[in-house]
Order: sequence, then C-alpha cells, then structure tokens
Amino acid sequence: MLTETRVKISKQVDDKIRKSTTTFLTDSENLVEALAVVINHLNVMKVSHLIEDAEIVACKQSSIKEVATQFEGEKSYVATLKDLWVDEVSGEEKAIRYKVLLYADDLTQANVNVQQLSREGYDMEVESLTEMDMFYIEESDSQDNEVDNRD
Repeated sequence: MLTETRVKISKQVDDKIRKSTTTFLTDSENLVEALAVVINHLNVMKVSHLIEDAEIVACKQSSIKEVATQFEGEKSYVATLKDLWVDEVSGEEKAIRYKVLLYADDLTQANVNVQQLSREGYDMEVESLTEMDMFYIEESDSQDNEVDNRD
C-alpha cells in the first residue's frame, strides 16, 4: 500500500529558517510502518544537516497507485490516467482513474514520459499532469540510511 506522509520541514537558507511542507510517499504494509520509514528518513536528513527540524502533520493511504521509477528528474509529477468503458448493464460510459508518480526535469519531459506510460502497457488517456512536492522513499533507501538513535 502506498502511503503519503505530510511533513512540515524547517531548513536554513541564507542564514534564515525557511519552512515548507513536503509529502513523502512510501510503500508500506500499514501506516505505522510508513511513519517509521519517514521518521528514519527525517533523522538521516537532520544528521546530514539537510534540515533543521521536521513535524509530521498527516499520514494516509495514497490515491497514487504506482511509482514510475524508470524515469529520472529533479521534479516530481502526478499523472492521472483515465480508462473509459461502457457498463453493460446500464449502457453508461464510466471512467476508471489511475494515478502515477513520476519524475522529470520539467513539465515538457514529464508530458513525454507520461505519454510513453500511457502507450506502453496502460493503454489509458492522460487526464492531467501536475507538479507536486512529493518524494518517494524506496524501501532500500530507508534500510541503507538507518540512523542509530541509541546513545
């Protein structure tokens, strides 16, 4: 299950403390495991002096169904893909929406990537593409960067 954990982060930028909200996406069995992965990641960021402080604001099951890890880039985007079908009983056209997180350097490259996704295996129409401040923490990342908090 993909989970989203929203975190308020404080960073020092040019001798000033800047606050922002970031969402971390994890593939976890439950919300408790997701929180543990994010807390560990935040501890690594603190020890590395990448952030000053962090406060977890929310944790929930994500509406994102997949992370397209084959693409790389500096920015994260969420694509909503739509598949239309006709209900045989009612005869009405219905839609299934499927959200995918992907990375690209800019919106143009993200659009190329999502078009490629929609052609290769998804066979769905691209409904929307939105830049998001979201970071995917892979399980291997969280295990490789564990911080020992025992003093």
